[in-house]
Amino acid sequence: AEQRGAIAEFFESLRIDPNHRYAQEAHRELGKLLYQKQQWQNAAYHFQEALRFDLDDFAAAINLIYCDDRLHFLTEEQRRELLERAHRVAPDDEARRRVEEEQARPPPTGKCVTHTLFGEEPAWLAPP
Repeated sequence: AEQRGAIAEFFESLRIDPNHRYAQEAHRELGKLLYQKQQWQNAAYHFQEALRFDLDDFAAAINLIYCDDRLHFLTEEQRRELLERAHRVAPDDEARRRVEEEQARPPPTGKCVTHTLFGEEPAWLAPP
């Protein structure tokens, strides 16, 4: 019940003002809550939205990778670039180790559904 309340509160804040100063945090936290509920596609969407506000959001980046492990929506290039960015901005040695473990693993196999999931090129691949 507490999770449902938090999810509803985050959704309401984003509905009222999708660009407010806490939108990045709201998207990231929604992604985490939805990931815990095994709603991988919805979680991935919110991690992607968090990255639109800050491409260096480590938590959004690494969690988007974890969603990709389930959904297989990133191309190998997108996954590699996202992991490289996450490694650069990792907040500590433990975070860097987690990224390095992901980098060492082969990418998930299966159909890449990036464009059906996000509807456009992911923000971290957009030209500067």
